[in-house]
Amino acid sequence: MKRFINTLLFLCAMCALQAQVSESAHWYNGSIVFSATNQAKGRVTMSAMDEGEEHEFILVPIAGEPNSYKAIDGPNGCSNMYRDYTVIHLQEDGLDLLCFYDQDGRLANVMSNETEWNAQTLNKSKWLNQMMGNYNGIIDDEVEQIEWRPEVINTDLIEITYDIETFNGRVTDYIDVGGRLEGTLEVVPTLKGVELYEVSWTTDEHYTPFDRKRTGAHYVLTKTDGRFDYACTTLLNDKQFRKFKKSTLRMMRNYILARHGYAFTSPDLQQYFASQPWYKPRATNDGINEELSVIERLNIQLIQAEEANPNHDNYVTE
Repeated sequence: MKRFINTLLFLCAMCALQAQVSESAHWYNGSIVFSATNQAKGRVTMSAMDEGEEHEFILVPIAGEPNSYKAIDGPNGCSNMYRDYTVIHLQEDGLDLLCFYDQDGRLANVMSNETEWNAQTLNKSKWLNQMMGNYNGIIDDEVEQIEWRPEVINTDLIEITYDIETFNGRVTDYIDVGGRLEGTLEVVPTLKGVELYEVSWTTDEHYTPFDRKRTGAHYVLTKTDGRFDYACTTLLNDKQFRKFKKSTLRMMRNYILARHGYAFTSPDLQQYFASQPWYKPRATNDGINEELSVIERLNIQLIQAEEANPNHDNYVTE
């Protein structure tokens, strides 16, 4: 992991001048959108509003380290979820990113510079990127080929329309479906694909959209066209991937390397990727790290950090 961090620091150090953090765009952390305001001496104030709570922190340049900052509290006493994190401003592959490293040197989060200001729109799009694709599944005792795309789950027999449920702009992992499976389904990503559970509301009068009980049918969908391909193209700065078991996170992290032909020595990884028709192991792993895109490198770090998180098992849903 230190090697990846050192690589990022080296890339940043190649810039002769401190790159300005843009205040003309919206900085998305996988959940909410921050705005940036440039201040004197290279400082940048980052602020956001989420569920009625104000968030604010200041990026203070680190002397002698180009494009590096320390995140400190702002003057208004607002919440600061990144207190004392080291932040690296990274511009590569056409992306403009802020990478947040915790006190242990682990990549805790990444903000991306976006033109879209609506966090709910961004959250839905990111969720869909991790769900769309082709599956095999059994619905109403029929084995079917299933295509999951925006607003429609297309099966052999009938299209199932759906809406993604959100709460205060966040995706809830529930979808409201119409037609053949009318009702509400809980969506649980797994190593093999997706499981869908029919759910109903709790009887508690103080319920929230998260208070559901699994009450009906259970559908298992197995992905057929590259289970974790999205990890090579979609920045994993949201919470969805963090709900996987650590064993699945390990497979997901190594999936990125496998797409580049990485030759594994661990028997379980050899067996898993040998079963993938696209996997072609190389004779040597030399040069693979240099081939990884910035999204692939950062996603590996984000997954590693979650694997090391001592609180991870508290919110696993798989």
